[in-house]
Amino acid sequence: MRPVYLTRALSVVADADGIALDQAIAGGALPLNGALVVSGVAQLGAQRKVLLTPGAGDNLTGVNFTLVGTDDQGHVITEVIAGPNAVTAQSVLDYATVTSITADVAGGGGETVSFGTNGVGASMPIPMDQYIPDFSATLAVILRSGAANYTVQFTMDDVFSAYALAGQLGLGQAAGDPTTIVWWDHATLTAQAASAKGVLTEPVKAVRLVTNSGTGEVELQVVQGGTQ
Repeated sequence: MRPVYLTRALSVVADADGIALDQAIAGGALPLNGALVVSGVAQLGAQRKVLLTPGAGDNLTGVNFTLVGTDDQGHVITEVIAGPNAVTAQSVLDYATVTSITADVAGGGGETVSFGTNGVGASMPIPMDQYIPDFSATLAVILRSGAANYTVQFTMDDVFSAYALAGQLGLGQAAGDPTTIVWWDHATLTAQAASAKGVLTEPVKAVRLVTNSGTGEVELQVVQGGTQ
């Protein structure tokens, strides 16, 4: 594969209620009324996690919340977050926008909830050619500006199937589910706060760059070697 250069810049700061301000759970669609919402759509910049925060001491375990939005490539993505008990929950997927949040039932006793985002977000996967003999890959991460903490992850799962859209599949095939991908932290490129490099010497199917915190610009460079 040719060298790949991927840049992430989280220009939007963490905002715990930037998608939906603290509100009663009436059942159905929640108003998106936080500071990050423009014309009814929450704009999160580079894709990142969505946070669900119950009101003080509220138990939301009887409520499921469905998120709908898009990722950095414009794919429509969705998942269900089970209401937590008096703790903040986090989405599995990373969202560039959030277009709707729906509660399956109303809160039973005046419970409230807010939605926002934090400084955590992962890039789209970069597929690797795992079939090349003598697989090897050099990974360099450059902190181009600002301050950020980052991790490089890899997976053995099929990212093409996981991100496949319904219209890209054959008759009777279901759309993919990226929530099922298992990601592993790189041995050395984990929780780094400065430019660094590492290697992969065993075949993997994809890598990605995770921003753990900060709003700096981080670039992941991937160069794969091996014999043809």
